[in-house]
Amino acid sequence: MKKTLLIVLALILCLTLVACGGEKPKPENKENAENKVEEPAEKPEEKPEEKPVATKAEEGVAQDYWYGDWEGYLYIPEAWGEHIGNKDLFIDMNGVISTDSGTYLDFIEVFLPDQEEDPILSFYVEITDEGIKPIFDEEYAEDSFYFNRTLTTDDSIYFETPNTKASPTIKYEYKFEEPDDPDSGSRFIIVLKKVGESWDNEEKKPPKFQ
Repeated sequence: MKKTLLIVLALILCLTLVACGGEKPKPENKENAENKVEEPAEKPEEKPEEKPVATKAEEGVAQDYWYGDWEGYLYIPEAWGEHIGNKDLFIDMNGVISTDSGTYLDFIEVFLPDQEEDPILSFYVEITDEGIKPIFDEEYAEDSFYFNRTLTTDDSIYFETPNTKASPTIKYEYKFEEPDDPDSGSRFIIVLKKVGESWDNEEKKPPKFQ
C-alpha cells in the first residue's frame, strides 16, 4: 500500500514538473510594438528656387563704353521730291562720342569717312546707366542738326539708344524733310557699332565689311 502511494506521488510530481517546464512567451510590450511601426520615408529637402543670373547682355555696358570712335552706315530706303536721287543710298559712316571742352557736355557726331570736321548729324547727349538720351534744348539748337535741319525736343524719341546689350548698337531712323520744301525729303537709317565690334550677326553690314 505504501509502495503504491509512493508511486502515485512520484507520478504527480513528474507531471507537475512537466507542466512548469515550458513557459508561455510573454506578450510583446504594446509600446514596443508601436515603436516598430514603419516610419514614413523622409521627404527630400526642397532646394530654394534659383533666380536667373543676369547675363552680360542683359546688364548692358558701363557708361565709359560709349566714349570713342564708332563706325557703320547710312541707308536711305525712301526719298521724294528733290531728294529722289538719294533713294537706296548705302554708304559707310563714322561717328564719335566725346565731351565738349567748352560746355562740358557729351556729344555725338556722325560724318562721312575722313570728313570729321563736317558732320551730317550732331547733338549733345546725356549718358546714363540706361543708355544715351539726346539734349535738344533751344540753348543748344545750333549744335543739334541733321544736314540743314535743326533737331528739336519733338525729335528726341528717334535719337535715343537703350543700354540693353553687351555690345550696344546705335540706330537712328528718321524722316527728314527740307525745312523750306516739305515735299522733298527722305527716310534715313544710321547704324553704328563701336570700332572693333563684330558685324557678323548683323543682317546689314557697312559696305566696307561686305
